Amino acid sequence: MNSKILLGISATLNLVALGFFISVWKSHQASTGSAVPVAATVNPALVALSAPSEQSPEISKPPATSWVQALRDAQISEKVIAEVAAANFEDRWHVLALENQKRFDRGEIDQETLSGFDLQHDEEREKQMRAALGDEGFRRWDQARELADLDRSGVQLSADESGRLYDLRKNLARKQLELDQARLQGKLTDEDAASQSSGLYTQYNQDLLKCLGDERYAQMQNGGDTGASELKKSLDGVNADESQVSGLTTAQQQWNSQRNQLDIQLQKGEVTAEDYQKQLAALDAQRDQEYQKVLGTNGFAEFQRNQSEQYQALKRIGPGVGFTSDDVNNLYAMLQDYQTEVSDYRDRAQQLQAKGQTVDWSAVDKVLANYQQQTESALRDELGDKFDKLKRSNVMPFAR
Repeated sequence: MNSKILLGISATLNLVALGFFISVWKSHQASTGSAVPVAATVNPALVALSAPSEQSPEISKPPATSWVQALRDAQISEKVIAEVAAANFEDRWHVLALENQKRFDRGEIDQETLSGFDLQHDEEREKQMRAALGDEGFRRWDQARELADLDRSGVQLSADESGRLYDLRKNLARKQLELDQARLQGKLTDEDAASQSSGLYTQYNQDLLKCLGDERYAQMQNGGDTGASELKKSLDGVNADESQVSGLTTAQQQWNSQRNQLDIQLQKGEVTAEDYQKQLAALDAQRDQEYQKVLGTNGFAEFQRNQSEQYQALKRIGPGVGFTSDDVNNLYAMLQDYQTEVSDYRDRAQQLQAKGQTVDWSAVDKVLANYQQQTESALRDELGDKFDKLKRSNVMPFAR
């Protein structure tokens, strides 16, 4: 079924369901004959943080225990109740976030306050979902949400493994939040926060590997993606027959398998990060050699071009500035030559330095700056105002 149709149906059902739930709650209150006071649902700290200078209506709802019990009495499923509670929270949070953004735009709060509010989202959601669903109900809902990606990857887990994986992810999220808060408060530099964050993810992946084992860990890392769809996309415009497509698919699958094994070796500490990068580069080169063998020199060049984000951007933007397909191909080839020359020049300088020779890097930068200026000037003369349009679109390898 078309995904857009599905989304439309889902939105409609949500609106119908929400109206039904509200009527159920109201009828429940009427049947009891008691008036339940409307209580503010926003954390006081968030109210203080987001309150505008002028008086504004409070965001409120019936006490969680009342409306949740009403829906349970109406035999509404826990899953649907949780979805309504989550949607209710997100709606109210959006109101607060919008008001805070307005206050920031007016200069009433600074960037740190605005960012600090954003960091509270998950914590506040957990508090209010726990209040609505109870601890056990919250964990069931949150665990299903956290592990939703497993459906795509096809990884099968026991109930105990699901619980352990959920705990690993929540622990990672909690520690990452602590790092973000410390960075925001100036207790950590951006560099220290990034380094510690990298360490957290390294530990998480090591623990994940122990939990899942080699095969399922590799399956989860791929997310169920074999690379077949990306390979097919890169073959657009390449005249490849069935045997060539089969050969490329085999090479892609072999690369996936070898890369997965290399990832596992890294997490087990069997290879260093430096060796990992070297071996990964070797795997890439080996795969590309196989691709070139299958497609031939010209076919492989077209294949590589189709994989380039820069080329795809030029194809999208080109018609708008009056480019033909040949114009796009010629400009891309010229830009590739320029970028290759720049990269090779820097590589040669680095190789000289690695051999113990002194390199005047300021002179290197000056040479490259002059080369860039000359290239830009030549392209501007050739393309006229089209050059500036392309540069503004960020498809040119020059600083704006």
